[in-house]
Amino acid sequence: MDATHANGGKFIWSIGGWSDLTKTLAADQVDAFVGKCVELLKISGDGVDLDWEHLSTNMDIRDQQLKTVGQVFLKLRQGFDANGLKDKQIGWTTRWNAFYDNSTRPDGYKVYDSDGEGIEIEKELQANGSSLKKVVDWVNIMFYDMAPADVGAPVGLTLDNYKLVFEFFKKYVNEDQMVMGFEPGGQSASGSWEGIDVDESVVKHIASQPYGGTQFWAINEGAYNCSKVITGKNVNTLAVLSK
Repeated sequence: MDATHANGGKFIWSIGGWSDLTKTLAADQVDAFVGKCVELLKISGDGVDLDWEHLSTNMDIRDQQLKTVGQVFLKLRQGFDANGLKDKQIGWTTRWNAFYDNSTRPDGYKVYDSDGEGIEIEKELQANGSSLKKVVDWVNIMFYDMAPADVGAPVGLTLDNYKLVFEFFKKYVNEDQMVMGFEPGGQSASGSWEGIDVDESVVKHIASQPYGGTQFWAINEGAYNCSKVITGKNVNTLAVLSK
């Protein structure tokens, strides 16, 4: 933490990971969870990032799961503000398909159970007089770990794919809250890296817009999932370019 602050950064606790919400948090645990986050940030840290990446794989309880997430965002912000922690930040790491559903899904894009999760979370917040724009400081967009053909790009993601994702996100969050994620190397779930040239073009596009920035998985990653590419080296290249 000291090193982070000495370099002008913020230390953010990441909570979650590659897990369904049914194995993470129940609706009747939200208040207790928020209380623990308040306790933690009174001790140390500059905020929390909720790294809940796919929330609705169980379609029988999908609606309730997404309502629970909406309540977490709402009550976290309320809890921080009420306990002298207004300066503490809240982030959300989600998938690229959070803000389109059956009626708006782009042509050639595969149907996922997680399509439109962010739309439902926004509805829950709006029903309680709030919104994602009001309760989160940023949204990390995981646009990786899927077969490129699933998003209409059989030979690899292009700048146009990234631009399209930004367009869906900006309908629900401010442009400066949007942080594009990259995994420049081996990937999970049939993912295939598009290459450094495409990623550099996306970074330059982000720099020309009022977007929030870039996020990388992961600076300490080596060659992963049968790939010979050292992910961490490419992360360093793209981070330097981003700066």
